[in-house]
Amino acid sequence: MAKCTKMVKSVSSEAGITIIALVVTIVVLLILAGISITGVLGKNGVIESTIDAVNKIVTSENEIQNNLNSLMEETDRLLNTETEEPTPPTNFQVD
Repeated sequence: MAKCTKMVKSVSSEAGITIIALVVTIVVLLILAGISITGVLGKNGVIESTIDAVNKIVTSENEIQNNLNSLMEETDRLLNTETEEPTPPTNFQVD
């Protein structure tokens, strides 16, 4: 009977350590999850940085498109302007 009692104490002792290890593991995982969620969804997180980058890209693309449109308008204006032959001055005098 004494042998059975030692065996029961040994099993319950091991189960207690396992439960403590499980609780510690869960706590560590919860802390890591909190840090990860803050890093992704926080004020300076990945999502906020991505939204800022997309807005900057869209703004740059609009600026480039406006510059290209201005350049095309200027090119069209220069190509469509009728150029006249330069006329020499009429009161030209040689000294």
